[in-house]
Amino acid sequence: MYMNDSLRLNIIQEIEDATSNSTSIDMSRFFAFGLSPVDIGLILTATTLLRSEPYLKEHDLIEHGIGIKQIQRVLGGLEHFKTLLGVHDYSFADYLKDRNVEIGSDIAVPYFIYQQYFAEIRAMFSPSSNPKHLKSTLMVEIEEGFHLSHMPIFDNSIVLIPATAAELMLVSMNLLINDYCFIHYDHASSILTLKPILQDRFIDIEVRCYSSEFKHKCGGGICIIDDVRNQAALVKKTKVMCLRQLIERVNPAK
Repeated sequence: MYMNDSLRLNIIQEIEDATSNSTSIDMSRFFAFGLSPVDIGLILTATTLLRSEPYLKEHDLIEHGIGIKQIQRVLGGLEHFKTLLGVHDYSFADYLKDRNVEIGSDIAVPYFIYQQYFAEIRAMFSPSSNPKHLKSTLMVEIEEGFHLSHMPIFDNSIVLIPATAAELMLVSMNLLINDYCFIHYDHASSILTLKPILQDRFIDIEVRCYSSEFKHKCGGGICIIDDVRNQAALVKKTKVMCLRQLIERVNPAK
């Protein structure tokens, strides 16, 4: 079977016609092209998911049972499939509109939404008088019960909530500056090398936005969200600190 965009678009149209007319979906005519019920089911699943949540990424589809090879073979790649659906240019403004939220209204967004649309969010919600601070109407939920509009570091200084591993590295250095000296940061591996003050040794710390993204076997890890509590299941770390722990280490009252 050779899957092409013509077949993908025809299947998408069948799905959407059946949805709008509240009728059952008959895909039997596509079997003549060598498609299997599994292939059609994958397109149905992906279409349903992305129509509902256009911001989903590959790992989200994988969690719903669509393998990486199927994303490439059946869908033609995630971004390409989003283009076929017409949701490739979905923005944070669309996200607010879908939730009937006006700019200026109070809203809390999950961190993964902030990370995906951080450039647009910063442009929309960072006041010109204080560009390192999001407007108080928008909060980012780092984890349940823990929301931020900015990052407190030291001496009452603040920075924007990090959206990349490199930004997290800079924040981490500022939060650890009283105890460690900066030695090196390797952008390719996202490993930060520090020297404890008054100690003659070096430590390597892998810096990632999510603990599930750890790849290297250095002992320490810093992440914004620890989404894999059992590190033995992935890359073993002797110690992992999430963003909340880093902030509370320096600002216990926060």
